[in-house]
Amino acid sequence: MSHEVFISHASRDKRVADAMCARLEQRGLRCWIAPRDIQPGTSYGAAILHAINDTRVMVVILSNQANLSRHVAKEVERAVAKGVPVIPFRIEDIVPNKDLEYFLSAEHWLDAINPPLEQHLQKLGAAVQGLLGMDRPETQPETTEQWATAERQFQEIAPDEWRWRSGNRLVTWLRKLLAEEP
Repeated sequence: MSHEVFISHASRDKRVADAMCARLEQRGLRCWIAPRDIQPGTSYGAAILHAINDTRVMVVILSNQANLSRHVAKEVERAVAKGVPVIPFRIEDIVPNKDLEYFLSAEHWLDAINPPLEQHLQKLGAAVQGLLGMDRPETQPETTEQWATAERQFQEIAPDEWRWRSGNRLVTWLRKLLAEEP
């Protein structure tokens, strides 16, 4: 098995999906995510089915765009049919459409509606590790430069309402904390 987590997302939620993937992989959880892991020349549908068949857990990013995506519903259906545990990760205050509701109604959701996203990604990582029976420590950036890179990457992918604003007390405290060597 080349991965443990399959990330199902609508294409317009790619920024959140990429952040999720990076955070889970930082915890030592190998992820499969389209289009990154689809080999050139391979059938898109076949690659997704193969990845779902080989995964140990699926995380589905729930949003309005996911509700509109027939592909997300198909991916969730395939995971449920194969007995793969599914963790719904809701990033918008929406109710799943009927197709998604049918497959997700019995699952416990992780709500990531309120910022900061990072806090919810930490909970997700712990939940996935617990579900898989894994005890892998999270890899933390070791230098101030790595912390700065991590902050810059977050700034690039975070929606505007989640971004750190200068002058904010929490931001000031976090910047000081990040500037210190661990």
